[in-house]
Amino acid sequence: FMSYRDEGCEVSPSCLRCPLPQCKYDDPGFLTRQRREHRNMEMIKMLKQGASVNQVAREVGLAERTVFTIRSQAVP
Repeated sequence: FMSYRDEGCEVSPSCLRCPLPQCKYDDPGFLTRQRREHRNMEMIKMLKQGASVNQVAREVGLAERTVFTIRSQAVP
């Protein structure tokens, strides 16, 4: 029973209509982890479509070694 301005954040314009299962302010690392997981899935998809590790690394702005590591951690 508190009055506050529901201004949301960059995820949603309103806290009450936010699609996240948990508020990004309750778990500050949540949004970063979600974005990283999404990026990693996109990289794996690119690799499966035939892109080279070098191409993927340049596209997402990571080192080739990082792409190799993510590829090795992916479930076949």
